[in-house]
This record gives sequence, C-alpha cells and structure tokens, in this order.
Amino acid sequence: MRRYVFIVVIVLLCPVLVSGANWEEHGMSIVSKKISTMEGAERIELRDGNSRHITVNYRSYPEAARRRRALELDAMFQGWRRISPEPVEFFFADDGIYANMMTRRITYENKNLKAYLPAGLTFCDGPDGLCYRFRILVNDTSYRLDRKYIDEEALLRDINSFIESKQSPTVMSAGPGIYSAGQQDVPGMQSGHVKSGISVRVNANYLTPLGDIGKTFSDGYGAMAAVTLHNMGISLDGRDRFHLDFSLSAGYWKLKRKEINDPEMNCNIDNAYIIPIYLTVHVPIDIHGGIFLAPSIGVGYNYNSMDYCKMTVGGIQQVRVREWAPSLTGGGLLGWRLFGGSMIATAGVEYMAMFERERNVLALVWHAGAGYKF
Repeated sequence: MRRYVFIVVIVLLCPVLVSGANWEEHGMSIVSKKISTMEGAERIELRDGNSRHITVNYRSYPEAARRRRALELDAMFQGWRRISPEPVEFFFADDGIYANMMTRRITYENKNLKAYLPAGLTFCDGPDGLCYRFRILVNDTSYRLDRKYIDEEALLRDINSFIESKQSPTVMSAGPGIYSAGQQDVPGMQSGHVKSGISVRVNANYLTPLGDIGKTFSDGYGAMAAVTLHNMGISLDGRDRFHLDFSLSAGYWKLKRKEINDPEMNCNIDNAYIIPIYLTVHVPIDIHGGIFLAPSIGVGYNYNSMDYCKMTVGGIQQVRVREWAPSLTGGGLLGWRLFGGSMIATAGVEYMAMFERERNVLALVWHAGAGYKF
C-alpha cells in the first residue's frame, strides 16, 4: 500500500519537478504559481540568485530556446540606461513571446515621458523580429505605436517624435491609428490602463427656427445636460482608425412667437416649448494642443408642445400639438480641453429636423457650454 501511495505522489509531483528543472537549468527558481489571465495558462513567478524577478505565462512548457530568449530579452530591458522597467511579465504565445512592463522612469532629452505611457511598454518577439506595440496618451487621446525595435535610443526617439507630432500638428510623423480602449496588446492581458472616460456637460442653447415654423416663431432659448462616453475605438481591417464620443443629452427649449401684423394670422399662440432627448455621436479631430473639432450626427425623440397658425383651403387653422416626435440632427462643435483634459469647453451648431404630423420643426441649434471629465 505504501508503495502505491509513493508512486501516486511521484506521479503528481512530476510536472512540478519538470517545470522547476526547466527553469533551474537557467539559474531561475520558481517562487509561486497562479492561474494566468492568459486562457488555459499558468502564471509563474521566477527569481534568480541575485533576486532578479520575472513572471512567465504559458499553456505548456516552452522549449529551451524560447526560455533562453525570454531571459535574454529581460537582460536587455534591464540594461537600458534611460528606461527603468518594473519586473517584466512574459507571455509565450503561438505567434511569439510577448513582454509587458510598467516603468519606474523613462526620459529623453531631459523630458519625462512616463506620463504619456500609462499602460507601460509592450514588445513582441516573433518571426519578423522584436517589435514594440504600446499605447501613447496625448491630449486625452490614446494612440498605438507599432514598429520594429532597433535599440533604446531609437525607441525613445520614436516615442518623443510621436508625442511632439500630436502636440504640434505641423510636425509630420508616420501615423499609427488611434488605439481602442478594448484592444489587447498581450494575449490574456486586459487593456484597462487606458480608460475611455466619462464626462458631464451643460450647454446653453439658442434656436433659430427655419422653414414654415420660422414664419410663426422668431427664436428660442434653453439648455441641455449631457453625459458623454469618450474615446470608443473603431477598427477597420484589424487596425484602429479613429475614435468616437457618444453623448446622451436632454433639456428644455422655449420658442418665442414672431410679431405678425397680418390680422388673418392672429391666432391664439403662446410661447411653445420642446423637451429634446438625443443620442449624438461625435468624431473628435485634434487641431492643436487641446483644441479639437468634432463633426456630429444624432437621433432624438422630442416632446413638442406648440400652438401655431396653419394656412388651409378653408382659411387659417389653429393647430395645437402635444406629442412626442422623432428627430435627426447634424452639425459639429469646437472644443478645448483644459487642465490636462479634466475640463472641456465647447461651442457649436446643429441642424435639427423634428418630424411632426402637422408640420416639421426645422431649426439651427446654437450651443456653448463646459463639462468635467472623470
């Protein structure tokens, strides 16, 4: 019986002993084992005699050549002069070895670049060689830099040049696409370091009625409050091309009756009001610094309370509307990100078409306001 128990124990320990031997031949010992964020993989923390730490993730034990390559890459990263990485985490995937790291320090020409790299640095060692693929955050917008690694100097120069190109549009740069908040750099690693961001904003509105409705009402005014989800990435052909801002807004508009001297048009008209509710999509385009332009399109469902005169075959008719109606808007705004992007000031105009049964309501909606981004 004891012999059988001993055999079972040996069988159960074999994978652990083999795993340890795989890394011990490289001077590394296993500190801990956990379940990896990489599906079906283990996350193993390693340490050598000099207290050097690395973490590896794999589904099956990597070959000796791949283990040696990971340790060579780690030695290269630790040998940088102006980049001080935290302990590196490696992911052994079918298409290569991925390395992900946060940085304690990263400088170039006496400039601190760490604030532009909130998700750290990511590298992929594959058939095409060693490449870097990581996010750069400039003016509240996240971009991806995807290029072949040459050396530390070239890497720092690329990062600095890209940042300057986005801060000063006159500087030309090879333009990697805007980075999606949901895309992953490393297999099994969630890209939660760069968040889309949510803002709340209040706008003052001025309305210029158009078309037939403009014959009855002179102008209008009101306000809207909006909640916006920023920086939602859109991918085409496997690459992120641009990002969108989605806003949900609601408010109150009041129209003022136009002075009409025609006695036949002297209907009982009071000031009308509209309760607009809109879902709007903006496409921010950086212009300079924190200034951006954002074309927009939106759909809405508005409550319309309005009295007006309508010319019919039988004469002047008093129309009384109290109903919900669908609407469309299109336009754009000019914005300015202040205080590191935490405050956003905007101004713009939209063309609104609300589809009533009796008479469509057409107007230009001018707006100006400010908001806070969390």
